[in-house]
Amino acid sequence: MDFASTYLEDIKQRYQHLKSLADRALAQVKDEELPIAIDEESNSLTVLMKHLSGNMIHFWTDPFSPEDERPPRHRDLEFIVEEGDTKEVAFERWERAWDVFLESLGRLKPDDLGRSIILRGEEYMLLRFLNRNFRHYAVHIGQIMFLAKHFRGRDWQSLSVPRKR
Repeated sequence: MDFASTYLEDIKQRYQHLKSLADRALAQVKDEELPIAIDEESNSLTVLMKHLSGNMIHFWTDPFSPEDERPPRHRDLEFIVEEGDTKEVAFERWERAWDVFLESLGRLKPDDLGRSIILRGEEYMLLRFLNRNFRHYAVHIGQIMFLAKHFRGRDWQSLSVPRKR
């Protein structure tokens, strides 16, 4: 297998693992905890899910198209819990966004890694964009895991090797 094919397979597995971590953390959260921010500068689980979903749908519906031809995005609203942001809406949007993203990722070919994608007017080679994007998603999924663990306390079910107590 060549480098580009190996990279695409590896990055796809890494993204799927991130989603698995987030889903397993979110499964431990009570419905009423989803919109809670631990302070006025922090994001709630609802906001984190909304933000990642908005990002995925906007950038990955057609990643090589011009920005103005991608699905519209209201990024600032992603950071506000609105009246309609119910658990059902949040999870439906979350699953739809991951489907869009993973399907797009699965369609990429090794030659695509050198193609350009535009992010806020700046051009990135897809290989670099995938790495930048992975870092962005990993940070927010880490926040999801932190909040879920915070809400569960001692009842938290570890997502990796649990501490010995």
